[in-house]
Amino acid sequence: MGHLHPVRLIGALLGLALALTVSAAGPMSASADGAAKQPTANAAQGDAGTQALPAGAKACPSTPAKPSASFATCGGSASADSTATISLPGGAVPCTSTATKKSSGAAACSSAVAAGSATNAAGFVVTLGASPSSLAPGGSTTLTATSNQDVGPTPYYIEIFNTTTGAFEAECGYGSSCATIVAESGSTVQNFIAYISGYGTTLPPPNVVATSQTVVVSWLTFSLSVTNATLLPGQSTTIIATSSLDVGPTPYYIEIFDLATSAYPIYCGSGTTCATTVTRSSAVAYYVAYITTFTASPPASYLAVSETFLVTWISLDLTASPAQPRTGDSTLLTATASLDVGPTPFYIEIVDLSLETLVAFCGSGASCSASVSQGPATIHSYIAFVVAHPNVFPSKAWATSYSLEVAWTAPSITVPDLYGQTPDQADATLQAAGLVGGGLDSAVDCNNLGLVDHQIPAAGSLVFPGTAVAITVGVPPADPMSCP
Repeated sequence: MGHLHPVRLIGALLGLALALTVSAAGPMSASADGAAKQPTANAAQGDAGTQALPAGAKACPSTPAKPSASFATCGGSASADSTATISLPGGAVPCTSTATKKSSGAAACSSAVAAGSATNAAGFVVTLGASPSSLAPGGSTTLTATSNQDVGPTPYYIEIFNTTTGAFEAECGYGSSCATIVAESGSTVQNFIAYISGYGTTLPPPNVVATSQTVVVSWLTFSLSVTNATLLPGQSTTIIATSSLDVGPTPYYIEIFDLATSAYPIYCGSGTTCATTVTRSSAVAYYVAYITTFTASPPASYLAVSETFLVTWISLDLTASPAQPRTGDSTLLTATASLDVGPTPFYIEIVDLSLETLVAFCGSGASCSASVSQGPATIHSYIAFVVAHPNVFPSKAWATSYSLEVAWTAPSITVPDLYGQTPDQADATLQAAGLVGGGLDSAVDCNNLGLVDHQIPAAGSLVFPGTAVAITVGVPPADPMSCP
């Protein structure tokens, strides 16, 4: 999918260098002895899958100026207008304000001079910071403009403006810094800038001698949800990113990425929600959503980032060979997953439910096997899991096999006495006892012609069900000999 990122006029006004850095790494797992197992970065962890509109949904509005993915649906409309309030930072005292050079009552001044970058012709440099720069509606941010010179002895002021609304925020006629608190009642994104200038409350102020960088502050909530995080290969889940801000009137997009593959994003250019239905074969995915300017890979800078969701498409089978071993013999238990767990944070484990013990666990490969034996006749139940931490009772399993019973059997059938029976009679007797014929031989025996005169195992022996019993039948001697 390749379209050119649109050049947007609003983007030119809001050209910014976002400084948010939030880690969105997938979860770390630990083995039974505490050693960490970290997923391999960008390792192949299943197919790329397919994206589709959720059932019954309509595609997002999409224009050449601001496109949306054809497989994404948008929801929500423009947010309610936000109301701004301006106040003095906590514990601060208002700036000095005189009749000849006044300062706003909601601004605090400081005389500490901060070093700046290269100065302009007037010798002034001003920078602007916001702390925090990303917060929920109703929250407050502190805007601090810092000059490399005290403006008190000069005819200039430090002034802060909202360039999104044109609102005048604060001015300080004294000191080298000017700080004020701004709060927004609703969901919004605002741009702020500071000047060293003559006094003025309209944008831009007169006699500007220094201008800061633009600072972006967002007031919004943002989250990600999935309808099902643990699936079998071929099943579908719907991924929904929800913002309290309609991105339509802004230069921003809602984008959803799979961090495991850095796959091209699910993106929406309008609305407060962005959703798609994903169907994959065997895979492990880490989905995270951003509000950001359009990008084809997970961004380093963004207005907001959601929590990361781990979603898996894994099947798991458990087999035993043989399923009915004899006492003292071993059976081979094999758990087989639909993908190699090596590049993932997961393990394959086998648990003995009867003894509540961990039989085996494997941190790589698509299968995990162990031989198990039991001395006495018994039946044990086994089950396999794909887990992040090997444990008899895992708190979370990302795949689960069916439980499997293995029966160890002891000798329990007494071999019947077949002496004097015909071969057909002997077969019927063995079948009735739960045994089978094990071969027919002959020996010269004039007293038992055509009848059983020997058997192995001997009559009265204890054997396992299904044991084969061989018989010998009496025959006359070869010519010229004969029976008397």
